[in-house]
Amino acid sequence: MILSFVNKFRCPSYNSVGKMSQKVTQRRGLLYHITFSCTCLFETSFTNSTQLVHSATAPMDELNMMACVAANVAGIKRTSMTTILGMLNILPPVQIENWQTYQKIYSNALDVVKDESLGGAAEEAAEQSSGTADREGVTNIKVLIEGTWLTRRGHSSLHGVATVCSTSDPPKVLDFECLSRHCITCSGLLWIREHSPEMYQQLSAEHIMSGCEENHSGSSSGMEAAGAKLEDSLPIGGRNGCLTDDKIHQLTIYYGSAIRSHVNDLESMKIVCWAAFYHCSSTRENPNHGYCDPASAIYTNKNHLILENTV
Repeated sequence: MILSFVNKFRCPSYNSVGKMSQKVTQRRGLLYHITFSCTCLFETSFTNSTQLVHSATAPMDELNMMACVAANVAGIKRTSMTTILGMLNILPPVQIENWQTYQKIYSNALDVVKDESLGGAAEEAAEQSSGTADREGVTNIKVLIEGTWLTRRGHSSLHGVATVCSTSDPPKVLDFECLSRHCITCSGLLWIREHSPEMYQQLSAEHIMSGCEENHSGSSSGMEAAGAKLEDSLPIGGRNGCLTDDKIHQLTIYYGSAIRSHVNDLESMKIVCWAAFYHCSSTRENPNHGYCDPASAIYTNKNHLILENTV
């Protein structure tokens, strides 16, 4: 196809049309260096991708990097990408060793963007926080812990994500933890155990040292609580308490009532939902009832505010 297009133009040396032939002089994955030769011995060439400016010793090309990025976005590996390219009558991507180099470069770039994004979100949350910084310059902020699963199976999903979000406007992710109950490499090593237990032990040890994808041994429904724990294995706030079923039921009633009572007023719905959140997180030492509506509340004998179902 390319040759037929080139042969529509005149040779700059021979001044004739349709005298060109092509030859692939170099190939690196999806990169092709093609040379066109005329019968008059005139030659010209072009490359279908630009070279990446990177410190890697081997040449890195933009087109091969885009193929690696596309595979990661689609959630597939090199084998599946090779199958897709084969169906399009395109040769396979770069070899597995070079593919891993591209993967490492892409992963490092994602880490840089992730750190900048999380750091910027933390600074923004600290600026919008009403709290004051301590002696070490650390500002305590309120956060939300959200959990989700990567598939529609919900509580039976093998993979989940727990995120820490700020309460600023707009809320942004401050940190996250990916949890998994399954590791593809571990599953692939099981057939080796039946034939060669010694090799299985060796490969399994090497795999664990390099990092196993399975980092959650509990149920899928417990991924959110597991991801909310800090490095000291304690929940947010450093206490051993947990979100009980009664508290979850209470919050469900508050939020459900807020949504039903303000269907036609989004701003009022947001205010009332935040009122329920701040109210439930309030303590005697740190009261936080600024959003509570006295007209929709009942005071107990201890002057503790109890929201009604109407919030």
